[in-house]
Amino acid sequence: GYNGALLAYGQTGSGKSHTMFGSPTEDGLVTLAARDLLAAAASQGAALSVSCLQIYQSKVLTDLVEPAAATASTAAGAAAARVGAGPAVGAGAARLKVREGADGDVVVPGLSRHAVTSTDQLEALLARASENRVSAHTALNSTSSRSHAIVTLYMDRTDGVFSKLHLVDLAGSERVKQSKVEGAGMKEASSINLSLFHLARVVQALQVAQQESTKAGAKTGAKA
Repeated sequence: GYNGALLAYGQTGSGKSHTMFGSPTEDGLVTLAARDLLAAAASQGAALSVSCLQIYQSKVLTDLVEPAAATASTAAGAAAARVGAGPAVGAGAARLKVREGADGDVVVPGLSRHAVTSTDQLEALLARASENRVSAHTALNSTSSRSHAIVTLYMDRTDGVFSKLHLVDLAGSERVKQSKVEGAGMKEASSINLSLFHLARVVQALQVAQQESTKAGAKTGAKA
């Protein structure tokens, strides 16, 4: 099948979460994509499901729909005590880990997947995920996302073809002098900015590799 990813990237307060998740009066990209995929699933005899993953401070991965489980670190528990911090980093949230599957695919064992047959079902799951996501009030954004959120739509066809679409709402970059965050907020901002820096480096490296591959292919074609 076909896999893809769409990332909302930018400064804090620039409208990334609104673009991805919309508002009560306007659908976001996640809902719009799901609507098209549900129509395709109905015509192809396929099933659609969704998962919602949170990445907090680059190290804590939690399930935004079903966060409750066994253990939690002291640091994550302290973060949950902050105003606006969702329960998905609290003392009852499971810590998930990224693994490489047998086929080389990236997997997150324990991340829940939920079947959806309508956009209403999807939006109910997204609302639950939003309640569990870490956010905080800053001088730049009254509901600043303090974590990266990855919504994945999976399509399973009866003939065995499997595809997935990752829709990523990245936490926004910020200048702490302007956002006026302190303490835990300062640590979050530092982690967010560093993770976005590394992401940009990865994207640039992939772009260079693709350009070099294209050039190599053109040279081979010219020799032939």
